Amino acid sequence: MQPAYGGYQPYTAQAPYPGQYYAPAGYTNGYPNGGTYPDPAAAYPAWQNAPQMAPATGQTPMARPQQLYDPQMPQRQPSNSGGTPMPRPKTLNTKTKPALKSAMKTPSRSVSDPMGFGHRPRTQSDPHGTLKQFARARTNSVTARDIPDHLFFSIVGTSELRVQNVRPQLRNDLKQLIGTMWHPGIESEIMGPNHSWRVKFAKAPWSSVGTDAIMVLRMLNQFFNRIKMYYDFGTTLNSGLNPPRLVFVQAAEAGIWLNHFVAYFSRNGRKLTLVDPPAHVGGEIGARLRTAWPHKVELTDRPPDGGIYTVSLRGTYGSYDQHLFTSYALQEIRGLGFKLLATIPLAKRGSFGMGSRREVLVFQDMMIDSPSRPTQ
Repeated sequence: MQPAYGGYQPYTAQAPYPGQYYAPAGYTNGYPNGGTYPDPAAAYPAWQNAPQMAPATGQTPMARPQQLYDPQMPQRQPSNSGGTPMPRPKTLNTKTKPALKSAMKTPSRSVSDPMGFGHRPRTQSDPHGTLKQFARARTNSVTARDIPDHLFFSIVGTSELRVQNVRPQLRNDLKQLIGTMWHPGIESEIMGPNHSWRVKFAKAPWSSVGTDAIMVLRMLNQFFNRIKMYYDFGTTLNSGLNPPRLVFVQAAEAGIWLNHFVAYFSRNGRKLTLVDPPAHVGGEIGARLRTAWPHKVELTDRPPDGGIYTVSLRGTYGSYDQHLFTSYALQEIRGLGFKLLATIPLAKRGSFGMGSRREVLVFQDMMIDSPSRPTQ
């Protein structure tokens, strides 16, 4: 048996718990069978004075840790079984479900609110108060569903263009075209409510003549090319509206490029001018009309202004039906693969249109295979 340390009594099966020992009755010397239990100090008298083993070189002897009592530290409660104490079972009320702790907390504001918006009382409706002010802040953000799918295009007076329900991308495209194709530029530009766009040109493009008129026609042709990438032409509204408005409907498939060209009749209706038509249209329209009206149609080309084709009736030809000549011209152009898409009303003064009506004809490629058209 190893010697006891620090005066502790060695453990035996009959050793009682530490503390005061009460000898059982019936034993004279406190031990059963009349035996004696030796005193550790008497059994090992030299143990207290025995030299202790010196620690090895470079090794620090470990001191026995002493447990200090701190009244502020929580003391561990002893368990009666020596193991981990069983958690206390929770009792739930089957009638009422206990509330969550997060719902019982009171929120505290750590950020100052000098305007007092955070302390505004909750109301059911506030059509004219602060809620309307908050909702109005989002009107500047333009989304696709904020803009109607119908676009209105109109030419006002001699120098103004108006477009309603225009998308920002299309507006930027049209503005870029104006800057590159109309050299006098723009006097003013106004973005009105409901996505309306109003442009006032320098000089008077809609009543121009000569080379400026050709420039205007080409600009209108490019307007249609750009608009048709986003919209399809619907109709022209001329009932009680001054000026008339061209109506476009949002295209089912955006980004499709279609060829267009413009044309106009002279005031007396005896001459048709085509601006930048495809080569096969400009080269064959005169021959087709001459076949329909032998010895009555003459051709006039303008080499300085490339892309300009003119077909007119001879001056020696007497009375004629103005509508008949117009019908034949539209018929032959359609036979070459282009249909009359729209007419653009212009100012009363100018060189476009027959009689007192000034308008530009817009033709669009029908995208069909025609025997008169060269195959690509």
